[in-house]
Amino acid sequence: MTEPEYVIGKAFDIAKLRAPKRTREPSPRDIALTKAVRAAAAAAPSQVIPFSYPASDKQATVKAAAKRIVAELDLQVNVGASAAYPNTLLLSRGTISNRGRRRPAT
Repeated sequence: MTEPEYVIGKAFDIAKLRAPKRTREPSPRDIALTKAVRAAAAAAPSQVIPFSYPASDKQATVKAAAKRIVAELDLQVNVGASAAYPNTLLLSRGTISNRGRRRPAT
């Protein structure tokens, strides 16, 4: 029966463990979405900024990326879509749709 080989490695600095992780280069879509989200944040609440994307991209993927960017930038921007605007996300500071919201009691 052979004994397992235990090896003591070469010492290194603790700071190497705490080194920042390499960041990914953002995709062209994410760069364009960031610009659109910032434009929507600077616009009036009654304004809607349309963000068109190629038909090869899925709406759910682009919408998820937009919501991720809004959360990263910590901005009050709503992300929505409308059947009247195919292959387009709608970005606004105001409420885009009232669907799913209850009417206030009078």
